[in-house]
Amino acid sequence: MIYCLFECTGIYSAVILISAILASPASARRKALGVAWGVPVVTAVNIARIAVLVVIGRDHREYLEFFHGYLWQVTIILTVVMVALPFLVWLVLSWEEMRALVVAAPGPTSK
Repeated sequence: MIYCLFECTGIYSAVILISAILASPASARRKALGVAWGVPVVTAVNIARIAVLVVIGRDHREYLEFFHGYLWQVTIILTVVMVALPFLVWLVLSWEEMRALVVAAPGPTSK
């Protein structure tokens, strides 16, 4: 029998992502786009996490605690950060400010 606690459904990861996006000083349209794109990404990674943990629990039970307690916890945190940071930059900066950052970025140095 497989049990998935409410805490393991990924709802908290989605809430943290939504909170970060909604707390930004961006327009309602940009916030809606950030939530509409970010929540499915975090949800997809969490579904993959649960599927992998089911297989590991079935076939390699000795590794289940490591994967569940450490590896996937870090993976979910990194997923939320990797989804939130680019959106927070995009949500806050205007197109002109982003283009100025890209143009001003130093290129590769030749030796």
